[in-house]
Amino acid sequence: MLRSIRLSVRSRPRVLATLGLALTLVWVAASPVLALDLFVNGTGDAGDNSQGDGECWTGGFVSSGMFLVRECTLRAAIEEANALAGADTVRFTGLLPVDPSNTTVIQLVAPLPPITETLTIDGTSAPTYDTANPGAVPVIMLNGSLLAGANDYGLLFFENADASQILALGIVRFPGDGIRLSGADLVRIDACHIGLLRGVFSAGNGGFGIHVLASSLQATVGQAFDPAAGFEGRGNVIASNGSGGVRLLGPDALLAGNKIGTDRFGNAVVTAGGAHGNSFWGVEVVGGAAHGVRVGGLDTLTGGTEVTAGNVIAGNASGGVQVDGTMTNVEIMANHIGIGADGFTALPNVAGPGVLVFADGVDIGAVGAGSNLISGHGMSGIELGEPSSLGPFDTRIVGNRIGTNAPADGLVANAMSGILGNADQRTEIRDNIIGGGDRAIDLRSFDNQIVSNFIGTNALGDDLGASTGIAVDGNANEIGGPGGLGNVIGHNAFGIRLLPTATSAIVAGNFVGTDAAGSDLGNSVGVLLQGAAHVVGGTLSGDENVIGHNSLHGLVVGEQADSAEVVGNYIGTDASGADLGNDGDGILLSAALRTTLGSDVGTPEVELPDRGNVIAFNGRAGIRAEESQVGSPDPTQNAWRGNVLYSNRRLPVDIGVEGANVNDPGDFDQGANRLQNTPELDAAASSYDAGTDTIEVRYRVDTDVFEASYPLTVDFYQLAPDGEEPFAWLGSHLYLFGSAGTDVTTSFTPAIVVPGSFLVKAIATDNAGNSSEVGNRILLPEPSALPALAAATALLVSLGRRGGRGARSLS
Repeated sequence: MLRSIRLSVRSRPRVLATLGLALTLVWVAASPVLALDLFVNGTGDAGDNSQGDGECWTGGFVSSGMFLVRECTLRAAIEEANALAGADTVRFTGLLPVDPSNTTVIQLVAPLPPITETLTIDGTSAPTYDTANPGAVPVIMLNGSLLAGANDYGLLFFENADASQILALGIVRFPGDGIRLSGADLVRIDACHIGLLRGVFSAGNGGFGIHVLASSLQATVGQAFDPAAGFEGRGNVIASNGSGGVRLLGPDALLAGNKIGTDRFGNAVVTAGGAHGNSFWGVEVVGGAAHGVRVGGLDTLTGGTEVTAGNVIAGNASGGVQVDGTMTNVEIMANHIGIGADGFTALPNVAGPGVLVFADGVDIGAVGAGSNLISGHGMSGIELGEPSSLGPFDTRIVGNRIGTNAPADGLVANAMSGILGNADQRTEIRDNIIGGGDRAIDLRSFDNQIVSNFIGTNALGDDLGASTGIAVDGNANEIGGPGGLGNVIGHNAFGIRLLPTATSAIVAGNFVGTDAAGSDLGNSVGVLLQGAAHVVGGTLSGDENVIGHNSLHGLVVGEQADSAEVVGNYIGTDASGADLGNDGDGILLSAALRTTLGSDVGTPEVELPDRGNVIAFNGRAGIRAEESQVGSPDPTQNAWRGNVLYSNRRLPVDIGVEGANVNDPGDFDQGANRLQNTPELDAAASSYDAGTDTIEVRYRVDTDVFEASYPLTVDFYQLAPDGEEPFAWLGSHLYLFGSAGTDVTTSFTPAIVVPGSFLVKAIATDNAGNSSEVGNRILLPEPSALPALAAATALLVSLGRRGGRGARSLS
């Protein structure tokens, strides 16, 4: 129906019946539609006495102080607005009575009618509302305590109520939801307190604080975005509600600038009356229609400046935010979850994680302004899927602070994991700062990437350590990568731990126990490998991990580890040759099977220089294969070829009982790497011809043919300046079955430029991959050349090794 004039209780006379029906119809039909202002001046619950006449009037009167005026209640205003098409506004007058807290209470005796036309209910219009205060408390309070039906809602919006607004209302003690959207699109709810009195006292609704059904599109709960001005509005305070805070099933909803589960200040959980936060979840994003939902505002102003309006979601009974269903493109940005608005006060979401994701394609955080702060929970900060599920897929967790305070320089730890991936697949975890708890990252699925994070520390090196920095299960997970994608992992008991059922992980480009500047961020153990077929490092520039300053060992290949490759890393040092020594062994093999450190017996000789690890400055051995523990198998078939070792405090390579083994005839031993005998070099029958650049060595390996797999590969090494450790691979020779226990002579051109005099040792590896300790030392070319050794070694250091990766110098 068209309306001809602007109608209000304050400003217009009733249309006189004597104008006549015909004149009225002509006038109405010829006039434009105008918005109706409806001024509520009574707190009663009577309805409109003549719906559709353009006037809000119950038939009763209220006192203006000097004379009586016609009464307009909220119920009557809604009924009148519903009866006439078009956008109307409900405002509140100074005639409304207030209680000692400056609040006008509208006590309902029956549910309000559903809103079926566009309507703004503007609580900011009340004369006592503090419009200058961004945190103002609503002074218009809807109270449903006299209602009894489970479906008795505070406000209900149906189809055709599109673009409605609810501003600055208190909505308390309704048996059902505080506000429910069922078919109305583009509705905005802002500055309301739902479930609270005065923003601090519990007065919860029985259902959800706000419930947006799948049929309602583009709802805005809290602040709205203006491309010119940014996010505008005060946000809602939603707490103490019986089914949860906010439930979003409708697509393209925005939830921005709210406090959900806390009081209006955002640094305390509402507990008055025995309530806590909201029962169940603070925010639920559920159902197949709920795509495009944004929990927390992140947007860009005209001109390119990013602005945010995050929520505080804390103190809720079941957890912070749950995303579940078949929706896509859900964003969770710029929120404080489990921690107060101040960024320091832990307010855990009680029985669940901060964020729980069962859906695909969810974005949690963004680098910079979109960072979430997810801290303080008794469980995990973020949990993805559950063990029995096949998803979620393609989750992105980027740029967040998890388990820390707002500046990320101190812990507000999540007790379990920062990120727990029960069944997540293709998850990207990037550019986060994650600290504290049992495991900073705990992934139990496949094909995930963990790159460019600070784990257990921050960019300044502060101690934010966890029990384990990264724990990974499942298949084909990537930790770090070349091109600056590596993680910095420090101050944890274990930096990286690949669990026994993990397979085919790639660990590349990380700083473990240190950073690019060589800082001491030591873990207890840098890397622990269990499971099968992992690759640590690689042959391309940037693949190498730097593992240093760890208080026990750099890298441990543990029980149930099979077929690991450790290639091209710096362990106890870095590319500059700095002393980053681990206090224990550089690499410790404990019940490991078929490990390759550098190269194995099948590696072409041309690849050895690129695959070798640099292992230096460690407090015990460079490489140690320890004697088996009771009930554990011996480490066997572990090969180390082409590595660079120097300045380790004990043996470069140590097998079995700590200390150098003595070769025994026949070598019938069992034990670590079957206690493979070392090559015995004959100094008197060995030489170097500088003119032809040829090394000739006579040697033998006293290993029984029944106790080792022939042929043996014997690798010869130029020694480091300490005169003990194999620093640069020179060349190799096959020691054949028919030569077992006898002397043989080999000659070869060295793989590096050698000085005039240099020291040589050798390591033997049988065809099953059992490498030995380092054998005896000889000087080439002649003992008389010993005075030239120091100058020759210096030349070796400066020239480095030949090969694709280039020299790794001591300087």
